[in-house]
Amino acid sequence: MAVPAGDIAAARGVWSKIFASPEDNGAAVLARMFSDHPETKSYFSHFGGLDEGSAQVRAHGKTVLTALNDMIQHLDSADGFNGVVAPLAKKHATQLKVDPKNFRLLSPSTIIEEVSEELYPFPYPSHMCVPPLHFPKSYVID
Repeated sequence: MAVPAGDIAAARGVWSKIFASPEDNGAAVLARMFSDHPETKSYFSHFGGLDEGSAQVRAHGKTVLTALNDMIQHLDSADGFNGVVAPLAKKHATQLKVDPKNFRLLSPSTIIEEVSEELYPFPYPSHMCVPPLHFPKSYVID
């Protein structure tokens, strides 16, 4: 996974603005995912509510952004990146039974695009500096 150093720096710069408020931005992203992709709600039936103000949505949103932050911090190290991604992918695929197509809904590039539209004055193509991050195919559910 050779990501050019300039792309890594750009990704980290844009991401740092989003990760400055991981709970607020994470909740906003999850609420938008539930709205735009209602099929994803089935994975969160144990939550008391799925709106942006829900304590469980806010906490999980922060967890998601923290994991993505770890991935972005390891873009310059394939081993480090895989060390973050592999356990998450395995858990979501084998234990939680999350359909792999849903991972693209919460990729850093998607989140940057969605959050920046609403919260930050990034130039529109700022999300393009973040390479698409995908879970290893070895964890794809049949």
